Amino acid sequence: MLTWLLVTAARYGFEAIGGQRQRKVFEPRGEASTDEIVRRMIMDLDLIHGVDPFLRRPVGRGMRYYRLHGRPAYHYRYRYTNAELSALHDRLSGSWPNRVLFNNDSMADDAKRFIRLLKRFS
Repeated sequence: MLTWLLVTAARYGFEAIGGQRQRKVFEPRGEASTDEIVRRMIMDLDLIHGVDPFLRRPVGRGMRYYRLHGRPAYHYRYRYTNAELSALHDRLSGSWPNRVLFNNDSMADDAKRFIRLLKRFS
C-alpha cells in the first residue's frame, strides 16, 4: 500500500509540471523503488531515470543521467579516484547520450579530471 501511495504522489507531482518543455530526471532512492515501478513511471511520464552508476543501473531507454554523491553511498566529502573515474567511463552508454553530475564536495575537481579522462579516450 505504501508503494502505491508513493507512486501516486510522484505521478501527481510530475504531471503538475508536465506542461513545461524541459526534460525531467527522476532519481528514486530506497527499496520501494523497484526497477518495475521505476520503469513504468519513466515510461508513463516521459522521465529520465537518474542514478548513481556505482549503486544502480538505469532502466528504460534514452538519455543516461548519472549523479555521483560519493562513496560509500551519499558520502559527500568523498573524492573519486582516477580508477573510479575510469570505471565510470566504462559505464557510459554507447547508444544513448550521457550526462554526468558530480554532487560531492570535490565536484569541480572530479569533473575536471573526468573531462581530461574523456578527452584521452576520444
